[in-house]
Amino acid sequence: MYEADIYYHIGLAYCNVQKFEKSIWPFSRCITRVPSDIRYIHERAKAYQMIEHHEAAVEDFSVVIKRNPKNAHAHFRRAFSLKALKVSFVKCFIITRMIFFSDLLRQQMILSKRKI
Repeated sequence: MYEADIYYHIGLAYCNVQKFEKSIWPFSRCITRVPSDIRYIHERAKAYQMIEHHEAAVEDFSVVIKRNPKNAHAHFRRAFSLKALKVSFVKCFIITRMIFFSDLLRQQMILSKRKI
């Protein structure tokens, strides 16, 4: 855990001096070490967004939203990346619903396996 925090602060330091591309690697190391901590995923998504890697940003923001659906910042930033990718509002809505329902379906499958 401590090692992940060290990489996290290295990534933040790169972001603070506008070196977003260099921050990706430390944030990725954090995620590898502690995949359950969405702070690391959220920061990497923001870094991807700043270097205009919007596909990767959308993917990371979507993971954050899956794990914390009330994270307004992740919703807001994902919308900006989707807009940059020229994804229409309708497609954005469909993507959001697909993520939500795929999680719901996965939970139902897990519950049905427990009953067997």
